[in-house]
Amino acid sequence: MIECNESTCSIGSDCTNRRLTNFQPKRVIETVEISEVPGRGYGLVSKAKLPCNTIVIEYIGELITESEKQNRWAKYQSENLHYVMSLTGGFYIDATLKGNWARFVNHSCKPNCIVKRIIVDRKPRIVFITVTEISVEDQITIAYDFDPSENPQGCLCGEGLDNCLGIIGLKPKTVKKRKRSDEMSEV
Repeated sequence: MIECNESTCSIGSDCTNRRLTNFQPKRVIETVEISEVPGRGYGLVSKAKLPCNTIVIEYIGELITESEKQNRWAKYQSENLHYVMSLTGGFYIDATLKGNWARFVNHSCKPNCIVKRIIVDRKPRIVFITVTEISVEDQITIAYDFDPSENPQGCLCGEGLDNCLGIIGLKPKTVKKRKRSDEMSEV
């Protein structure tokens, strides 16, 4: 998604395609906090009710290339550090050494936020947006998009969850279910 800016849009600050530009980072400390999460280490937890389709936080870190990611990856894997998120065009955001609270967002196979890549003034950025209403004290979660063939990680999203895939990055299989009219549909 590409956001409007002064040179591409005449509507100005009232334009509804400026969500990240109009996002106020100081609001983050009013709505979320870093908290210890049993069995998960630390996580980002809501301090306020967050409606569906709300920007929770921007993922901030160093903008690096594919080759720099490869240079850092072996060290990060040996230290169990996983704070690199992919952008487009072979670029990544690495929040390992320079980042913000977004790096504490944990994985879930049934996340309450999505990862959205947005271009603002020709610069790639990442935000986490709610996909459901989030209550006070709910943990903020996303679906990590690891390549399970590169780095299989056991899932800790919650033992016993019916939708837990067991390995982070696995895609859910589509199940065929019968409709009343005996037609097949994808669920």
